[in-house]
Amino acid sequence: METKKTAAERDRGPSNRLRPIERIQTSSEFERVKRHGKRHRTDCLRINYLPTDREFSRLGLVVSRRHGNAVARNRIKRLMREAFRQVKHDLPAVFDIVLLPAGEPCGLDEYAATLREFAAGLPTREPPQQE
Repeated sequence: METKKTAAERDRGPSNRLRPIERIQTSSEFERVKRHGKRHRTDCLRINYLPTDREFSRLGLVVSRRHGNAVARNRIKRLMREAFRQVKHDLPAVFDIVLLPAGEPCGLDEYAATLREFAAGLPTREPPQQE
């Protein structure tokens, strides 16, 4: 059964949604990015990234208990996910990216600006590393 799309839905560009397949989910995937990837650190974020041969970039989040209770940690994760959604189409290549907040939590604008600067500094294409 086909659903009717409104004019606004048809005119939209590429989806800015973060699909479940765009998330790093298993501990072995997190460990691979940590062990074999590169690191970038700013005042707001610690970024671990690894070039991959997938069709899309994936995001993983790590927010420890030292950042507050569950409500505070979930807010930080929501902000980091939204920042990644805003920037994911600007990445010059495909990466597995793990974000960790550094120090005090920042706002959405700071996370997004940090990720944009990070994306601007990345090379356009790195060969994927073999395991």
